[in-house]
Amino acid sequence: MLSAEWEQDGEVTPLTIRCFSGVRAYDEARNEAGALRELCSEGYPVPEVYGLFDDPELPNAPFVVLQYLPGETVTGVALADPARMQYWLDRASDLLLKLHGIKWEGGYDWIDPLSPLAYAERMITWWGRQSGDMDIDNDPDLRAGFDWLRTHVYIARQAKQQSLVHRDFHSDNLICDGNKIIGVIDWADLKIADPAVDVAWTYMILKTEGPEGIAEMFQNAYTRRNPGVKVTLPFWEVFSAVKRIIQIDSIKTDQSEKIGIWAGAGELGRLLNADSAIRSFLHERLTTDEED
Repeated sequence: MLSAEWEQDGEVTPLTIRCFSGVRAYDEARNEAGALRELCSEGYPVPEVYGLFDDPELPNAPFVVLQYLPGETVTGVALADPARMQYWLDRASDLLLKLHGIKWEGGYDWIDPLSPLAYAERMITWWGRQSGDMDIDNDPDLRAGFDWLRTHVYIARQAKQQSLVHRDFHSDNLICDGNKIIGVIDWADLKIADPAVDVAWTYMILKTEGPEGIAEMFQNAYTRRNPGVKVTLPFWEVFSAVKRIIQIDSIKTDQSEKIGIWAGAGELGRLLNADSAIRSFLHERLTTDEED
């Protein structure tokens, strides 16, 4: 993310420029711009998109020019005042439920919706290919995780609904001002899939990077209003851990650009420090399945 200003007729407008890299850079830039335009029209709290620059003839990587959102991330605000953690978790689950309730039929026509099973199979294949291309597929935790996912992929077909899914919904991507979340950012991965994809991802991040108990607070706040996701959550929790381990391994081997990972210093340090917790998270779920 870069900050910029646009001056016209003596008025200065602050802007945010989001650049993209990696093998999917052009697809991600177009997905981000399209998602923001559609979501803005729905009244969902996202920054307005001012322009998409995705001409391959341009000398730089594709980028999107966005409205600047003043405020702080929910991560920073919540950690500064732990007594209000439950409040922010409830607001986050409200927004995720609102996203999952948006009618996507008739819009979002650049997204190809797959059946829940086909989507799960595609994710296993795509991330398995990335780990192989980066030569990190010899990681024993990845091997165990992929074996489990391939064996249990049938769980994905039990999804109760399909919805818009953010796929990277967490507190660093929620911007707040005062007592309100004024914007959700980072929409490059928007897809149509089982909402459990989002719930599992957010839960995994909170469980492995946050204070004790907050992951359960978030998941309970969401599932009491949409209990149908519980059926497929076990599958997507394992997938979330496998995906996160690949991301961490790619950073450790200086290959993160291959999958377009960008992180600020604080976020990057927190991600690397969570490595052992994520592996424990994965082991617990694989072991629980063996016991069942």
